[in-house]
Amino acid sequence: MHAPGVGPESAWGAPQPEQGRRLSFAKVRVLILLAVLLGVALKYGQVKLAESWTPDWERTEHVVVRLIVPGSLDSDEEELIGGLREYAFLGDEIASLDALRDWIKQEQRRFRPVGNSTPVGFDVQGPIAVSAMPPSPPRSGEELSFMQRYERTKAFLDYFHQIGEQNPSEAANSIYVLFYRPSEAPYLDKVHSVADRRSRSGFVFAPLNRHGIESAVINVGHELFHLFGATDKYEGQRCAFPTGYVAPFAEPRHPQEHAEVMAQGIPLGPGEKEGSLKSFDQMRVGVETAWEIGWIEQDRRDRYYAGDTSAGPKDE
Repeated sequence: MHAPGVGPESAWGAPQPEQGRRLSFAKVRVLILLAVLLGVALKYGQVKLAESWTPDWERTEHVVVRLIVPGSLDSDEEELIGGLREYAFLGDEIASLDALRDWIKQEQRRFRPVGNSTPVGFDVQGPIAVSAMPPSPPRSGEELSFMQRYERTKAFLDYFHQIGEQNPSEAANSIYVLFYRPSEAPYLDKVHSVADRRSRSGFVFAPLNRHGIESAVINVGHELFHLFGATDKYEGQRCAFPTGYVAPFAEPRHPQEHAEVMAQGIPLGPGEKEGSLKSFDQMRVGVETAWEIGWIEQDRRDRYYAGDTSAGPKDE
């Protein structure tokens, strides 16, 4: 016998309207949560894919180099800027992107005698005058929260990407070279040239003088190899051994003749200050870097660091 007004159907049958609304709302929440998780997973996959990308080297990797300079210059600075493209980036001088292009071709041939005849091609834009310096990115040693680091990094990248949008290029890789006055150096204290593999963009900072122009070409090469997948080969102020040495098995080991492109120092001896680079032709690509960017297979890399020097580069 059932209590008045309470039958089997109302006790165990279809849910009441209020219950139905609660169940429908719960389903919507689950669907929204699944959609968010799917979006996060897709974004994570895109980021990891971008960070793991390396060229296949069957075609030329095109790189646009955007030269950024202060908007108001004195007469000496204007004269220097006037010859910037010709002197350092498009001319026959040793410190030029044309020479850097040929150097990359030469280095590839040391590891892959047969391959693309022009692995990298450069397109130069600018000088592009700007009225303000970029927002300060996170500096080395700064204690920042995750959100602070994220927001400052985003503002820094957005500054350059806006310049890229205003100066479009079909090249898949971008290098921004920001020249600054000596008086602006404190603003960039502890801000180093850096690469963002997700956007395939590199950022180089150089003083607006002859030495800065030459060092900019060295750093363009370094950051470009970051975009291709190479990692830094230094620990603090020292080149990492063995990967930061061009010839780690040389006898005697010191002094080394060249700097590894991702270490940027010439090891001279235990405890000695490492030699600094005057021009990029003092650099060579080491075996670890060649493997990271896809010039050689892992087996060849492993054999080399196991002591089989025949697996190393073939100098012409």
